[in-house]
Amino acid sequence: MSIVQSSRGKDKLLLNGFAYRRTNDSQVIWRCSQNFCAGRVKFENNDYTTITKHVHPPNPDENISTLFKSEISTKAILSHDPPRRIIHETLLNTDQADSAAIPTYYSSQRTIQRKRRIKYELMEEKLQQFVSVYYLTPIDVYLKRAGALFNF
Repeated sequence: MSIVQSSRGKDKLLLNGFAYRRTNDSQVIWRCSQNFCAGRVKFENNDYTTITKHVHPPNPDENISTLFKSEISTKAILSHDPPRRIIHETLLNTDQADSAAIPTYYSSQRTIQRKRRIKYELMEEKLQQFVSVYYLTPIDVYLKRAGALFNF
């Protein structure tokens, strides 16, 4: 059982081979992440109990892939390590039996690049606001320096 961030930034519960999302911002009830499924679980007394059954079999490979993507996305935002190191460290924490479910190196690398591009775009926007408020050195000078440092 683990709670990770989905690609859209929402909480996602990975439990017994199924993936769940919160029901209407509820802290207690989770529904299956597949739209056609009515599977629901409830969190009470530090335990998850099934409310309704799923209409499909569990898919543990999807959960392994989701967990891996979540870990590399978090590390991409929090660290300045190169993608190769982030992927390698995450692979070391993954069970060898789960290797078939892990995304390819190239797709993992692209995930890291996308997360970092979004991070730097937000930083650029904040920097532009800061410069415009305090009338500092033109933004082009800062962007050239940031582009040289972070390769974007």
